[in-house]
Amino acid sequence: MKLGWKLFLLLLGFSLVPFAALRINAVRGMERLGSELSEHVGTFLVREAQGRMADLVEDHARLLRAKRDNLELVLRLQADAVQKRLVDAPPASNAEASFLVRIRPMGMARRDMSTDPGYRTLAPDGSLTPAVLDDARLLYTFPPGAPLAVLRPEMARLARLADDFPTLARPGGLTVWRAVTLVNGLTAVTLKNGQHPGLFDPRESFWYASALAAKPGDDPVWTLPYVAPALRRIVLTTAMALRDAAGKAIAVTALTTPLDDLLAELTPGGHISHDLASFLVTAVRPSADAERQLLAAAGSRPRFERHGWLARVEPEQVRSENREAFAEVARDVAEGKSGVRRLSFEGRDSLWAYAPAGPSQALLQIAPVDEVLAESRKAATYVEQRIADQLAFSGLVAGLVMLVLIPATLFGARTVTRPAADLARAARRLATGDFSARAHPKGRDELAELGGIFNEMAPQLADRVRMRESLELAMEVQHRLLPKSPPRVPGLDMAALSIYCDETGGDYYDFFEFGGEKAGRVGVVVGDVTGHGVGAALLMATARALLRPRAEGGGTPGGILAGVNRDLTLDTMGTGRFMTLFYLEIDPTARHLAWARAGHDPALLHDPRTGTFLELGGRGVPLGVVEDAVYDDNAVEEAPPGSVLVIGSDGIWETRNPGGEMFGKNRLRDIVRDKAQAGATAVLEAVAQALDDFRGPGPQEDDVTLVVVAFRT
Repeated sequence: MKLGWKLFLLLLGFSLVPFAALRINAVRGMERLGSELSEHVGTFLVREAQGRMADLVEDHARLLRAKRDNLELVLRLQADAVQKRLVDAPPASNAEASFLVRIRPMGMARRDMSTDPGYRTLAPDGSLTPAVLDDARLLYTFPPGAPLAVLRPEMARLARLADDFPTLARPGGLTVWRAVTLVNGLTAVTLKNGQHPGLFDPRESFWYASALAAKPGDDPVWTLPYVAPALRRIVLTTAMALRDAAGKAIAVTALTTPLDDLLAELTPGGHISHDLASFLVTAVRPSADAERQLLAAAGSRPRFERHGWLARVEPEQVRSENREAFAEVARDVAEGKSGVRRLSFEGRDSLWAYAPAGPSQALLQIAPVDEVLAESRKAATYVEQRIADQLAFSGLVAGLVMLVLIPATLFGARTVTRPAADLARAARRLATGDFSARAHPKGRDELAELGGIFNEMAPQLADRVRMRESLELAMEVQHRLLPKSPPRVPGLDMAALSIYCDETGGDYYDFFEFGGEKAGRVGVVVGDVTGHGVGAALLMATARALLRPRAEGGGTPGGILAGVNRDLTLDTMGTGRFMTLFYLEIDPTARHLAWARAGHDPALLHDPRTGTFLELGGRGVPLGVVEDAVYDDNAVEEAPPGSVLVIGSDGIWETRNPGGEMFGKNRLRDIVRDKAQAGATAVLEAVAQALDDFRGPGPQEDDVTLVVVAFRT
């Protein structure tokens, strides 16, 4: 007989049945009242929040559309001014003027512009002298190889725009760059705080082609948010074509503005929910038969300490587990409709409110329902407190009655405490590590059931201990896969480390000393698997096993990565796991570098003589994503004497301090620049110490891997 029945019969013998029935009935009635009150209040609050969210997102979308309309108006005024100047004859006063131009000689790679940005002063006699960005109001660019003598009259004609642009209507306080691109590629662009969008030939851009494709009389075209590399910001561009009397296109004029400026005045909506997330989303289809996706170019996420709008270099995909409701939201965004729907977001029941902000674009705000129902929970808590007060009073009465029952319960206590004492003794043995400890349950009450559960739990705890020991063994094996020390190579000073945030991780580095046709070269590889733990460690070990024989068997870096990717994709297809990798081969004698990049961050090559850095980039997707991916072969013919090469994982620059600030690549560059003369080990130790100091008492959230190679002079 269970313990509850024993006590029930004991109390029944003292005539407690009427008392218990009245007490139970009162408790149930009060609980039912609290439940109904909470339900009604919750329904009202959800309905009210839906209305407030709909109003808020409509107001925000209307403000954003107004800003876009204002920019279009400014662009039309700008187009009128440009049209007038293109029709007028070149002024004689500008015939002898000098112009600030930016050149990129034919054959010069884009990465070489880091040492020489190409700014020149074009004198009246056609000579070019080096220049820097100063207070000049216009910067001219043109395609490589274009004859300056032919373009100079057009520059003189466009120069008068420097006086026209400041008189045009201001675009609501937004930061804008104004540009005019002639059909021959000559471009005049305004400078803002010494910055400009940085295109040599805008005719290759989407906005130029879209503006020319638009029909006369159409509204200005808009781009989706994109990265302007020279600005290092997410921007939008609106453009329109200019045509002569015959309707032939003669130029395209454009306005470029940062996305975060457009969104700056949109308030976060904390009066609705402190967890309200806001996004600027675009509805897209990856393919004709695929479901629509919502890609966010910018967002505000208070839950992740993002209290303002943050533009994203890579769009964030907004998802929901409720596929049917999500498909309706994506369809409404694509069709320019507003609405409020209830579906999940990141595992939480949420309200989604959206309103159109442009073609296939919308402002989307998501608030968790549990935040909206905070007032309902307060009401429920109040009722529960009142119930607790009643229970306390009735408990006091019950205590007085129990005083009468003490003599009777003394006899029953021995029956109850005996199995409890036995269970306590077994628990003490288990606590000392004796997993053979067992209780001896008797009867069929709760303590007997608890004793049976204890006996089942002891072997499970033993299994957990063995699993922990196995995990420690896996950690030891993975650490043995990493090189104990870099190879000793004449002309090179190398150092490396890898610090995992869990027992096992997904970061990886290795060194290869080649023979055969690659004799004399040294291979260096750094990889980063998505996620942490045993799964990431296994994928890292697999990639290592696939890479070593291919690297030693010959071939270019791009070909080696393509082969590894084909084999690795067979294991990762459909799992959502992938791996970024940077593979480099060094000829120490010639200081020649050859590399391929599989989605990994570019390596940094530092020249101590000039204090500059060269990013070793290149095209290539992460390993394990696309089976037939192609990887570019890249090379530096001769690294500068004494230069230092650093290859790291994103756990370095994405390390955050207690205030949420990222370590960033600029701090890494400063350390390399400061310690370059001291050698690879000094650079490595300085970075590791800086990360520890920057992180402070907080935990390490990602694996950290760094390889440093210094070329001895």
